[in-house]
Amino acid sequence: MKITTANGRKLLQLVQGLNITYGLEHSFRIYPQTLLTDRYLLSLEQQYNSAKPDPLEKLLGICAILNMPKHFIAPVRDEIDKINMIHLGYENNNGTTIYKFYMEHYPTESNTNNPDLLHLSFKWDPDNPETNAISRYWHHPNLEYSTIRDNISRLYDQFNDKTSLTLANQLLTLAEQRASHNDIMYLEVDEHNNSRKSFDINMYNAEMSLANIGTALISACASYNINSDDFNAFFEQIKQQEFGHISGGVDRNGNNFATIYYGVKFYKP
Repeated sequence: MKITTANGRKLLQLVQGLNITYGLEHSFRIYPQTLLTDRYLLSLEQQYNSAKPDPLEKLLGICAILNMPKHFIAPVRDEIDKINMIHLGYENNNGTTIYKFYMEHYPTESNTNNPDLLHLSFKWDPDNPETNAISRYWHHPNLEYSTIRDNISRLYDQFNDKTSLTLANQLLTLAEQRASHNDIMYLEVDEHNNSRKSFDINMYNAEMSLANIGTALISACASYNINSDDFNAFFEQIKQQEFGHISGGVDRNGNNFATIYYGVKFYKP
């Protein structure tokens, strides 16, 4: 997919200027009467930590150019030595830009089901930096498919719209035919001071294309009253891409949503 907005191109060009290998993963989000397709995530292969101050300062320089809220800088510095990878994200939400800075921790080696913090994510509107949030992504290891289904179902207990729950269960059924539960990564997401309740399920190891999940996606779009011609025209462009992961639940504004990530590719300098 082409990156169509100036703010979207801006982040990509800044990362390309670091002269490092990076991954580019596109995504689209659906929620009632809305299809958002101008979204992506960049994964930086080079590690940034306090032992490499110059790369770290370059990265924080990018964040400054993107008008990251100043109160985010201290927690970034505090966490940097615990970090395995950095991810930078962009989304165009009906004309509003949101930038994202994900700090991925080293996964905990454990034989238990106790959750551990995998991602700490800082998100902000560069035009209105006071509009911001910090998200925590908790990895729940060693879960059977049935337990994953139970966990995501509980996230919807207080909500009537279960479209994204239905979609996630359909995709889990497809993944279960192709991959062990040990090859699936399940995360739950929370944020301070808002009602967000969501999950992320990484299914890249199930090796499915978007075409493989097309029927389930079309059904979800119908439930959300998304224009079928708009979705079909978009989906036709991407359906041969590899399906990666689904996030879903209820966002900080109370919207039931599903996001599909796909087609990660790596680019060398």
